[in-house]
Amino acid sequence: MHVRLVEFTDSDQIVKLGRLYADEVAELLPHIDYSEEKTRQTVINSVLEANPTIFVAEHKGRVIGIMVASIQTFYFMSGHFVQADIFYVHPDYRGTRAAALLLVELNSWADLIGAKVTLGGNANKLMTDRTARLYERFGFQQAGLTLLRPKGA
Repeated sequence: MHVRLVEFTDSDQIVKLGRLYADEVAELLPHIDYSEEKTRQTVINSVLEANPTIFVAEHKGRVIGIMVASIQTFYFMSGHFVQADIFYVHPDYRGTRAAALLLVELNSWADLIGAKVTLGGNANKLMTDRTARLYERFGFQQAGLTLLRPKGA
């Protein structure tokens, strides 16, 4: 099992993982439809522009996890930060090293590009406590909370 940057040839596997992710968060985000086209375009953007940057966990030639991260600038302070936008591991591989390897890569990349801070978390109610403990093992600390307001609520 290892982690690497996404490649064009990963598109079909990322589409499948994206669908699984969308299905798992559908209860929380019923008003947002999954888009295979958007997923494929995101892979293209990552490969060509690193915006976002996508790391994949791979096991025996199969993409089993993804970390979609973006570089953001502070609005009122100098410097930039990294944000883990999507952190997802295939259900069959949860509890393996995949998530830990993705976090190691995220932290290494953030340090390499000089990010002042790295933000991560869970905004989808999937194993929130377990995810928080995992992040904490890799140097993250609780800094607040995320709230979601669905359209029209």
